[in-house]
Amino acid sequence: MRPAGIVQAACSAAAYAALGWVASRPESWKGLEGRPFILAGAVLLATLIFLGLAVLCIAGLALARIRPWAEALAAVACGGLWWAARKSGLPLLTDVLLILGAGLFGCLVSRIVREKAILLPVALTAVLVDTWGVYFGFVSDVSRHQPQVVSQLSAPLPIAAKALSAVPVLGSIGVGDFAFLGLFLAATARLGLQWRATLAWVLGLLLVGPTAIMGISAAFGYQLDVLPGLFFLAVALVAANRRHFALKRPEWFALLYTVLVVLGVIGLYTLTRVLLRRGT
Repeated sequence: MRPAGIVQAACSAAAYAALGWVASRPESWKGLEGRPFILAGAVLLATLIFLGLAVLCIAGLALARIRPWAEALAAVACGGLWWAARKSGLPLLTDVLLILGAGLFGCLVSRIVREKAILLPVALTAVLVDTWGVYFGFVSDVSRHQPQVVSQLSAPLPIAAKALSAVPVLGSIGVGDFAFLGLFLAATARLGLQWRATLAWVLGLLLVGPTAIMGISAAFGYQLDVLPGLFFLAVALVAANRRHFALKRPEWFALLYTVLVVLGVIGLYTLTRVLLRRGT
């Protein structure tokens, strides 16, 4: 175990909670309502800081190299404390515990990935499922019919002035994004991939990508409320470790089969949903 990783995760989580307490208070933004450009810049900067702290928190967990049984116990403990904090009305503590618990779970699951080449099909599968789920599949259905479930399993960025600013920024991050971030970073560290480059790409794409895409779409009159976060994580992973993903012919066929299976499952789910709707 590497204590430095635990210290990094703890400091990042504490900074997230402390800054969140300040940013979530409406009085912290008094005086900026009449200064739209300054307000927009402050909201954007706060959003990027919270994203960066969440990434650094999970990166610390990945670097800590905690034993599997300890990761499992810690993830379960975070889940239990998350439930208690949510029932007690402690939103910031709830968000921090969600980040920690999901990150620990991702680090635990990353032990299934024992070879570098497996990360590529895992990343591609995650992107396909996440993109389809967010816009057309399970997540989309739940968002429409039970939005409270999605909000409970997401960490909203604690910025009280978001509604006052016209700048398009992320409102929340789902638990699955934190889990896959932990999986990718932990696997990168354990398999000897380009750790620093991966972390730099993740930070760069998460800090620039969502805001840029939401800003461009808003400029064309289309408001994006959600984005598939795993797309940015997968691109960062592949971009930083492209030299390690030189697949051989059998591996390319395995990747193709994986994609076909995923597309088949998506098609089956979509067909079943259409038939059920017609039946009702």
